[in-house]
Amino acid sequence: MRPRLLRGVPEETLLSELFGGPCAIEDQTSVPYSGKVELANHGTLYLADFAEAGRKVLERIDRFLADKRMVLGGGTEPVALDMRVIASSAVPVEELARRENVPPTLLKALEPGIVRIPALREHLEDVPLLLHHFLQEANRERKKPLRGFTSSALSALQTYGWPGNVRELRDLVRAVAGRKKQGTMIDATDIPPEILYRNLRRHPPQ
Repeated sequence: MRPRLLRGVPEETLLSELFGGPCAIEDQTSVPYSGKVELANHGTLYLADFAEAGRKVLERIDRFLADKRMVLGGGTEPVALDMRVIASSAVPVEELARRENVPPTLLKALEPGIVRIPALREHLEDVPLLLHHFLQEANRERKKPLRGFTSSALSALQTYGWPGNVRELRDLVRAVAGRKKQGTMIDATDIPPEILYRNLRRHPPQ
């Protein structure tokens, strides 16, 4: 799977990354390069937060999905590609339909495969598993492993509402792990105040 986060990237940059284009080299000539769409041929292309892209990008994606054909780097004729395309968004479908940047034809093309995933706040019992998963990822990246979470940290994080869903949880683990010394555990005192104090207001000490 080749993922691409579409949020916060200039339109022209994103179009080049997705669909390729000419690349200038030292002698001022240009050579074609492959975009992520071409590289995902015979695989899966994952468009994360697709609705945050501009209208121009989404219209180009819409045209590609119509027949999954495009001119490859260095070619002159459209070639059929074979891939699975997955597009995700935290925005409800009903709101997507009202956005000016989202072509109605794109939503119609995606509609048959829509899967609604419950927000993290609706299955907080999964929070400990996710915390340990993302901590293992952070340990591999830092090569300075932490031992885990204290019970007070787990309790605080499992009662938080996670408005940013799994991405917010992942980012929190990475940020906190980056400040801790090797071999220690993440404690409630390491949790940002906006999360910890919100929990204390909802669940005051008895």
